[in-house]
Amino acid sequence: MKAQTYLIKIVSFMFVAAICLMQHAAAQDSKKAKDSAKAASVTTMLNEQSFVFKVQSVSPMKGGTRQLSPGYTLSITKDTVVSELPYFGRMYQATIGSSEGGLKFISTDFSYTSTPRKKGGWEIVIKPKENSSVQEMYLTVFENGNASLNVNCKDRQPISYNGEIESKKSK
Repeated sequence: MKAQTYLIKIVSFMFVAAICLMQHAAAQDSKKAKDSAKAASVTTMLNEQSFVFKVQSVSPMKGGTRQLSPGYTLSITKDTVVSELPYFGRMYQATIGSSEGGLKFISTDFSYTSTPRKKGGWEIVIKPKENSSVQEMYLTVFENGNASLNVNCKDRQPISYNGEIESKKSK
């Protein structure tokens, strides 16, 4: 009798374990499908040069990382870059006639270079030609849509931003 009870417990345990393993495998397949769909979406946005980088945090050269409220973006299309980014750090030269301290500009004359990374994702270099302050913007985009932006300026300390990219259509 004890052997029969013991056998029933073992079979029940194996049945429950098999169900858990099947559910785990199905969840992994679902996650892989979502990840590959997101990677395809990110690839399309970058190829079309039509996306918005939404900033979630900023890391100035001095001081710690700061979480930001929504609304700070870098919008990119084939013919325009619109920067609405905050700036925290040292300015070497004040901009005369401007009351805004952020990196806020619109550029229609810029270079845009996108290269794939070895470990997945893309490195994008944007060089606005008509902006007197911003020299280069390095945007690293990962396959899941997360991104980091490093900005080098002529008259300010470099600054970094973290966030994610989204389609201009969903903005």
